[in-house]
Amino acid sequence: MYRFLSLILLAALLAFGSQSDAAVTATPVFVQTPKFAHVQITNANNVTAQTLYTCGANGSKIIGMWATQTDTSAHDVIISILNTSTYNLVNILVPINAGSVDTTPASNLMSLAAMPGLPLDSDGNPFFYCASGDVIQAAVNVQLTAGKFMNVFAVVADF
Repeated sequence: MYRFLSLILLAALLAFGSQSDAAVTATPVFVQTPKFAHVQITNANNVTAQTLYTCGANGSKIIGMWATQTDTSAHDVIISILNTSTYNLVNILVPINAGSVDTTPASNLMSLAAMPGLPLDSDGNPFFYCASGDVIQAAVNVQLTAGKFMNVFAVVADF
């Protein structure tokens, strides 16, 4: 008798599930729209954060970020996420003329040395997700020299 009742209960649970199961789907979610975000920071921006990317309506996956500059002084670039508050992700020194001369490469803003907590994708590359409405910002900590600029780039995928 108990065996029969347990089978009926198990069948009912499998057939109807629970409400917490409703959000789970066996259908995989893939990137829908690849994007290449970029912002240029100039002397006129002073140290005010500039919008690099506003994350998509269904969230986004950030798979790469780097910075170049033309200034003859090294500058820190600060990458942050703005939602209800501002959260600093990383502060990296961008060398003199990084990415602008062949002897100084662009600065990788998502290296594991700079952001050691990032997960790795199946190819071993770091990434992070951002939620709908999150704004990724870039700023310098000291105003750039007049006539010079810093470019910040991101490879992004919206869901």
